[in-house]
Amino acid sequence: MADQLSQDLPREPGTTNRIWLWVWLGALVLGVSVALWFYRDELWHILDVIRHASPAGTLLAVACEAGFLLTYWDLVGRLYRAAGTPVPRGALFRLLLVSGVVDRLLPTAGTSTIAVLAVAGARWGVTWASTLWMMGLFTSLGLVATLLIVALSVVLLSTFDIPLPPSIHQALLVGRWAAIGGVVLGAGFLWTPVRRRAVRRVVHWIGGLIDWWKAHEPAWWKRWRARRRRRTSTGSPNPGATELFDGISPTQATPAPASPGVPRRRRRIWDPEERFRAFEATWERIRKEPGLWGVALAENLLLYVLRIGTLASFMSALHISLPWHHLIAGYGLVVLLVNLSALPFSLGIFEVSMAALYHWLGVPWTQSWALTLAYRGITFWLPIPLGLLAMVRWPGQPPSPGAGSYRNAEEPSE
Repeated sequence: MADQLSQDLPREPGTTNRIWLWVWLGALVLGVSVALWFYRDELWHILDVIRHASPAGTLLAVACEAGFLLTYWDLVGRLYRAAGTPVPRGALFRLLLVSGVVDRLLPTAGTSTIAVLAVAGARWGVTWASTLWMMGLFTSLGLVATLLIVALSVVLLSTFDIPLPPSIHQALLVGRWAAIGGVVLGAGFLWTPVRRRAVRRVVHWIGGLIDWWKAHEPAWWKRWRARRRRRTSTGSPNPGATELFDGISPTQATPAPASPGVPRRRRRIWDPEERFRAFEATWERIRKEPGLWGVALAENLLLYVLRIGTLASFMSALHISLPWHHLIAGYGLVVLLVNLSALPFSLGIFEVSMAALYHWLGVPWTQSWALTLAYRGITFWLPIPLGLLAMVRWPGQPPSPGAGSYRNAEEPSE
C-alpha cells in the first residue's frame, strides 16, 4: 500500500519540505511532553483510574468500536457500489485504515482520505469522480446525522432540566483558538510534495463538481442568483478585468489542443467536457440506486449510536454513575463544540470539551479525564497502528503493480 502511494505520488527534490515536517513533529512532541511533565501528578491519578477499569466494560467498548469500523466499512462500500466503482471488501478495509492513519498524522483532514482512496484504489477501478461523489454523500449524510444528534441533545436538555455549565462560552473560546492553531499547522502540510499534488487534483475535480452543479442547478437557485446579481450589479464593466483578460470570455478560454504525440490519457484529466461526463454518469448511477439514501442515513446514525455505546461502556468500566440522558446530552454538546471548532479530527478540543462537559454534569475531574483518554485512545489513537499494519506487505502477498497499471485511465502521470 505504501509502495502504491509512493509510486503514484513521487517525492520532489529539496529539503525544505522535510525540514518543515520534522519541525512540526518536533514541536508537537515537545508540546505534549511539556504538558505531561507539568501535569504528571494528575496523569498518574488518571492512569490509576484507568488501570482499575473492569475488563467486562472494556471488552464491551472494544466490541462497540469494532462495530463502528465494520459499519463504516459497509457504508463506504455501499456508496462506492452506488457510484459504479465497487472495490473488493478486503482491499477497501485496508484502504480505510490507511486513510485513517494519513488523516490522523496530517492536521488537514478530508483531502487525505480522498487522495488515498482515489490514488491507491485506482487499481480496482476507483475514479476521482466516484470518490468525490462518495465523500460528498458521506459528508452530507453525516452532517444530517450530526444535526439529529445535536437536536436530540437539545430536547434532552430541555426535557430533563439538565443544567448547562455556567462557562460554556469558555469551551467555545478554547475551540476557537484550537481551530486557529489547526489551520496554522495544517497550512504547512499543503507545501509538502505529496499533499500539494493531492490537493491540486482534489481542487481540479471539485471544480468539475461545481461545473456539474451549474448545469443542473434548480430553478429557485437560478432565481436567487439572478436577484443577487441585480442587487450587486453597478451597471458598468470593470476596466481592470477587461484589460487583464483582453476581452476573452470564460466560454472562449478553451485549452490549447495537445500535440498528437502526447498520450490521450494524459490530456483527459484537464478536459472539462470529459470531467463533466464522468460526474454526470456517476450521478445517474447514484440516482437510480434503490433505497440508498435511507440506508446510508441509517448507517450514519448507527455510527453515532455505536460511539455512544463505546462511551457508555467505558463509563461502566470506570465505575462512573451518570443518568442516560446526561450521557447523551453531554455527548451531543461535545459534538456541537467540536464541529464549531472546525479543527480536523478535533485534536485537543475534543479532549478538553469532553472532560470539561462531563465534569460539569457531575463526574469528578479525575474520572472525567480517565473517561476521555480511554474513549479517545480507542477511537482516535488505536486506528493508527492498525493502519500502519495495513501498509505492510505480508509474506506471500503479491507485489504491488507498477504506477501505470493501476492509475486511473483518465488521469495523467504528470
